[in-house]
Amino acid sequence: MRKQLQNYFIFSRRERRAAWLLLCLVLMLLILPDILHALIKKPDTKDNYALWQSLKMRTDTTSIYQSDHSFQDSNSYAENYNYPFQRYKTEQQNVELSFITPSKPFNPNMISAEEWQSFGVPKYVAERIIKYRQKSGTFKSSTDVKKIYGFPDDVFATIEPFMIFQDSSAVTVADHSGGDLQIVLTSTNLNTCTKEDLLSLGFSPNDATRILRFREQAGGIYDSQQLFGVYGIDADKLQELIKWLEVDKNSVIKINLNTIDSTTLANHIYISDILAGSIIRYREATGKFYSVNELLKVKGMYPALFEKLKPYLQL
Repeated sequence: MRKQLQNYFIFSRRERRAAWLLLCLVLMLLILPDILHALIKKPDTKDNYALWQSLKMRTDTTSIYQSDHSFQDSNSYAENYNYPFQRYKTEQQNVELSFITPSKPFNPNMISAEEWQSFGVPKYVAERIIKYRQKSGTFKSSTDVKKIYGFPDDVFATIEPFMIFQDSSAVTVADHSGGDLQIVLTSTNLNTCTKEDLLSLGFSPNDATRILRFREQAGGIYDSQQLFGVYGIDADKLQELIKWLEVDKNSVIKINLNTIDSTTLANHIYISDILAGSIIRYREATGKFYSVNELLKVKGMYPALFEKLKPYLQL
């Protein structure tokens, strides 16, 4: 019996080497997929999707886009990369354009990123335009707009005839006598304007007073959108005139968290007496503020309020 077992389970040196080699090959085949998965970088599908969407917006038909991104037909692309959206069209199908041609002249220095996108400008280019205006000033001509990196040529050709760069525009309104009255709307700086400036722009006396009172209590205005939070203001009229409102952020009065007293702090439009006391007590307990973000640790402070206050804060 023992000899029979030895015949079956005792191997020669050559057979043992072959068995070990076979075992190593099996292990390599098992771990090879994981190694390849780690080494091979999967395409950035989000970037590819954004690029394809930009192309789709600017063409009348969907075509096969062959480049470094190796797009195939749209449906197979969505299937290959497991997109949850099946919004693509196959080759040579008509695509409904998602942008509009301006219906009236517009000033490139005054429209929002969303309005740029409605004209067919990709989101990242629209955001680039807003950053340019904030850091570098205003556009003087359509050539300046065209210089924005990534601005689509076909969109520019469509909207360029509608661009205006004047600081004022004349509008005609109905006069109480039954005739027409022409009013000239001029860009107005919210941090330097007077009540008469706001009245000439079209605000009511009460709304003009509310805006000036808010500016005084806040220490300046850093964004015209803040005015929608002013109690009692005519939101419809504000929406109509907001494109003529500008702000000079350098005019905003800053709050030094390490030197301001409780009374002055409580006078700010966004800070209550209780919150002002909490801020002072926190400063006394810690010695001083080392970052404006520390304000979030103060009892009574919450993220939404902090974002409103942040442009007014400094150390």
